[in-house]
Amino acid sequence: MGMVESESNPVNILVVEDNPIDRKLLARRMLKEEVRNPLVFAGDGIEALEILRRRDAGGIASPFLVLLDLRLPKMNGFEFLDAVRDDPELAKSIVVVLTTSDDERDVDEAYRRQVAGYLSKEEVLADFGKLKRLIEAMESSLRFPVIDPGQSLENAATEGDNPR
Repeated sequence: MGMVESESNPVNILVVEDNPIDRKLLARRMLKEEVRNPLVFAGDGIEALEILRRRDAGGIASPFLVLLDLRLPKMNGFEFLDAVRDDPELAKSIVVVLTTSDDERDVDEAYRRQVAGYLSKEEVLADFGKLKRLIEAMESSLRFPVIDPGQSLENAATEGDNPR
C-alpha cells in the first residue's frame, strides 16, 4: 500500500448523504461548476462502509475522498468515522464533513476522529466555490493513500519490502 499522486488517477468522491434532494443538488452543482470527479453515493454509514470495502464494480476505486454528512440513519457520521478509523485497511481514508450542524461540539468531535475538514452545507450552498476549491486543492496538492480493502495485513507488511 503506497501513496498515489492524483494526477495519474482522478480522485473519486464518495458522498455519504441520506437526503436525496441534497444528493441531487450536490451532483447538479458539481456538474455546473465543472467538477469532473466521479461521484458515488451512499445513503447512510453502513452503505458507505460496504462501498469502501467492496472490490468489485459496486465499490469505489482508490484514490478517493469521502464527503460525510453527520446526521444519517442507521449509522451516523461519528459512528461511521469510528468504524473507518478502527479498520486497519480504511483508517487512512480522507474524510471531509459536509453537514448542516454548526455546533462546536460536532466540529470538535469530527476533528478528534481525524477528519481533513469540516464544512457546513449552508456555506457550500451560499458559495459552492468553497467545496470546489477544496476538492481542487486537495487533488492537486495532496498525495492520497492507496487503499485496497481486500488486502490482508500480512500482505501489506511484506509488500512494503518489495516495491512494485
